[in-house]
Amino acid sequence: MESSRREFFKSILPRTKSFREAVDDHPWTLGHLTVFPVQSKTKIKIKETQLIVESLPEGIRLRDEVSNKYFKLSLSSKGLLQAHLNEEWPETAVLSLFTGEIYTT
Repeated sequence: MESSRREFFKSILPRTKSFREAVDDHPWTLGHLTVFPVQSKTKIKIKETQLIVESLPEGIRLRDEVSNKYFKLSLSSKGLLQAHLNEEWPETAVLSLFTGEIYTT
């Protein structure tokens, strides 16, 4: 089996993340919880993706408007809502407004 020097080094070196993968890994800050009042739907655009923040009495969730996929939300130490677009959530999961933890309805 004959391979080039480049292929040899690619096979033994650990794979690094592409720029796109690295960008998707970090959470996106959406704003403070007070920006999303209960019983509201707020449209947000991140990376050409139309998202809807749904604030329900049980908690808050993030949905892709086109694909209807739900994504993980978390709270930062400063109370800012953060979206994790690399982690999908089930439709029944929300981020509790009271505890800041994931809650399944």
